[in-house]
Amino acid sequence: MLRVLTHATMVLTEQVDGGIVVPGSGRPVACLGVDDLVIVDMPDTLLVTTRAEVKRLVKKAKDAGWRRFALSI
Repeated sequence: MLRVLTHATMVLTEQVDGGIVVPGSGRPVACLGVDDLVIVDMPDTLLVTTRAEVKRLVKKAKDAGWRRFALSI
């Protein structure tokens, strides 16, 4: 089951299993035929990855000094 963390009316899905969507930019997010994605759509950043890669990406962001990015995930 796909989880939408905010503004559920901004997300349209079809044939999606698992994953997380955070629509924070105010624009609609459409997902079609994808599984286990993490989509974080903020006004200044768009992140699209798999759930399995989130921990690795957050560690890399912290190591690169991207404190704001690492804290928002």
